Amino acid sequence: MDWGHPEFVLSIIAMALTASVIKSAFHARYRSSKHELLHGPEARRNGGEVDVLRNENSRLIERLETHDDRIAVLERIVTDSSYRLGHEIEALREDKGKVQ
Repeated sequence: MDWGHPEFVLSIIAMALTASVIKSAFHARYRSSKHELLHGPEARRNGGEVDVLRNENSRLIERLETHDDRIAVLERIVTDSSYRLGHEIEALREDKGKVQ
């Protein structure tokens, strides 16, 4: 393939640089970012990607604390002696029903 003169290669480089400059100017003028384009205007209202991530992080921490509390309650129920005693009584009833 014959690329011709060096002017051809230089013109391709010049076009790529020009397109890059135009793209940067467009993004700077309209203050759009990839994150905002993906997540809509919500990203701008929340102050950008950092605030969106902080909000999501705090929401997830709250959910985790709620789940920790629920697990603690379940552990208390399972380790409770009356719960264990109830299961033993039910097991004896089932064994007695099988024998008769």
